[in-house]
Amino acid sequence: MKKKQILVCDDHQSILELMKRGLSKSLNVEVRTVKSGNALISYLKNPPIEPDLLILDLLIPDLEGDDAIPKIRQDERYKNLPIILMSGVIANLDVRAEVVGANDYIKKPFSILTLTEKIKPYLLQTEDQ
Repeated sequence: MKKKQILVCDDHQSILELMKRGLSKSLNVEVRTVKSGNALISYLKNPPIEPDLLILDLLIPDLEGDDAIPKIRQDERYKNLPIILMSGVIANLDVRAEVVGANDYIKKPFSILTLTEKIKPYLLQTEDQ
């Protein structure tokens, strides 16, 4: 069985490394990373491997997370892609995530355990599709 693919977009290298190590170890998944909104859109146009889940920071360079999600959803391949929006600065992140079409949200800072529990149902859901 092939490993699930998680794509993480955040502009902080330390967060990307933490999530890559933590999720790879705790969930036995492959984690790929990008550091900006434009890099995310570019990656998704022709991905080496299509992601099963996207974790997207709200405040990233050149195309913020809440602007990127509608663009991603325009692509037929990603209409049902589970997307988790994350931020440490937005008070109403739950409302923002819902409005832009994210499936869920997580507030920074968070532990890998909390993130793992949040994303497990979405990874199981992609097995059924």
